[in-house]
Amino acid sequence: MEEFSGGRAPDLLAQSRAYYWYHCIELQDGVITDGDYQMLDYLGNYKFPDSMAGMHVLDVGRASGFFAFEFERRGAAVTATEINSFLDWISSAAPPSARSVVPPSRTSMHTRDTTSQGPFTSPTPRGSRRSSR
Repeated sequence: MEEFSGGRAPDLLAQSRAYYWYHCIELQDGVITDGDYQMLDYLGNYKFPDSMAGMHVLDVGRASGFFAFEFERRGAAVTATEINSFLDWISSAAPPSARSVVPPSRTSMHTRDTTSQGPFTSPTPRGSRRSSR
């Protein structure tokens, strides 16, 4: 499969069609992938803070990365990971956003070295109680 290139929106949209997208992702202004789920319709229900500056977020099961990119847009440092079989299903050579610095991670959550990627902040919705565990 070809790698994404900069350039005109129709070219980028045509290139995006070569990949499976779980989430609808805006690649650049007005270029949105044809994903199975448009999470923008439900984003307000999650009540994430408008600013996540200073937070470190671990997105486990990122699929196409909608939440990883949203947390990054809000200022968080994000580590996103997915099960290996799903990473093999989609191409990690197709970055969902030219503006993003969220790298895909092929680490196992069972053997992950937390000193190299953490600590992580849990973006608890307003009004929720955080577990003391």
